[in-house]
Amino acid sequence: MKGIFGFVVSVAVVGLVFITSCKEKVEPTIAEVRVVTEFGDPVPYADIMLKCTSSVNLPCEIEIIVKADKDGIYVREFELPKVLEITAAGNIYDTIITGTLPDTTMTLVKDTICGTSFISIKPEQTSVQSITLYDCK
Repeated sequence: MKGIFGFVVSVAVVGLVFITSCKEKVEPTIAEVRVVTEFGDPVPYADIMLKCTSSVNLPCEIEIIVKADKDGIYVREFELPKVLEITAAGNIYDTIITGTLPDTTMTLVKDTICGTSFISIKPEQTSVQSITLYDCK
């Protein structure tokens, strides 16, 4: 009796391990936004707004306002696929040196650049969208 019980428990454990190991792995639904200048350089710490778009007259329930990282990238996981409008803005700095040595002056110039694009977030995939920023008008 003890041997039959041990055999039944062993078969049940092996069957349970087999069933759980055969479970299909589901990939996450991820959106990656890359913010770059017109020359392809990343825009660090750019302001990004992700907003839903609706083809029917329904209220927009998604509005995400974030900052990109030091490499100009923002990554987020979503539960469902969707299409979002991306609006981004950032600052680029340049140093202008005028005059001749030893009488020179150094001026720090800040330009604000911005742009808009769309990202289509596909289920169980990583959707990547680069948004190029130009001078704001």
